[in-house]
Amino acid sequence: MDSSAQATASDSPVIVLCAFGTSTKAMATFDTIEEAIRKRVPGHEICWAYTSRMIIAKLKKRGIVRHTLAEVYERLRKEGKTNVAVQSLHVVPGSEFHEKLVLVPAKGLNVKYGLPLLSGEADFEKLFAALAPKCASERDAVTLLCGHGNDHRPEFNTALIKMDQLVRERRKNTFLATVEGQPGTDRAFADARAAGVANVHFVPMMLVAGDHIMNDVMGDGEDSWKNALSSMAATVGKGMGVNDEVLKIFIEHLRKALEQF
Repeated sequence: MDSSAQATASDSPVIVLCAFGTSTKAMATFDTIEEAIRKRVPGHEICWAYTSRMIIAKLKKRGIVRHTLAEVYERLRKEGKTNVAVQSLHVVPGSEFHEKLVLVPAKGLNVKYGLPLLSGEADFEKLFAALAPKCASERDAVTLLCGHGNDHRPEFNTALIKMDQLVRERRKNTFLATVEGQPGTDRAFADARAAGVANVHFVPMMLVAGDHIMNDVMGDGEDSWKNALSSMAATVGKGMGVNDEVLKIFIEHLRKALEQF
């Protein structure tokens, strides 16, 4: 390889996919995401970073090594890399995105950021179009979109509240509920019970159908969503990371970041 080709390869941005992380079997979803990005955005090194130190520590006990964004940056610096495109795989631009991604020091690196899923006006319409086919029949079931939310920083729930309003306007018996913060579960559960249908279908509005879906939503505990709506037969869908239309939104954001180099 001649020197000009080597320089081009060296300058090609490294893509860092940055997610909260998971320690459940839903980790397989990350393979699906990486495969889709390799196919649609070829020619880049791809690596991962987790924003949850708790998940990283949990995986380490099982012999699985995952890294924080700061650790990934350090490795890339040592390897002489310069350009880095960090694609957030978070749903909203909340505390994980701002504090554990954007505010991570990147000294010596030229970093551009791909925004979270719901970052611009057009993203809401695109996400609705991506999730609508995963919802249940309006005649037969209530559909509850399952979001995360934030108890401590209510300003980061704005996008979720807006998404709830959108799905309520577009579909009958379809509501968004969150594990934490607003819009919460009270209104969604009340509306679900009042709908007069026999079934409830949970659609994860999370990247993976991991711990929150398995326990908070579909768990056997008396306070799980399934048991809170025990008069209705419950089913659950897959996480958004295996929804190709959702991945297209993330990839669009990544391409916008890459255009900045």
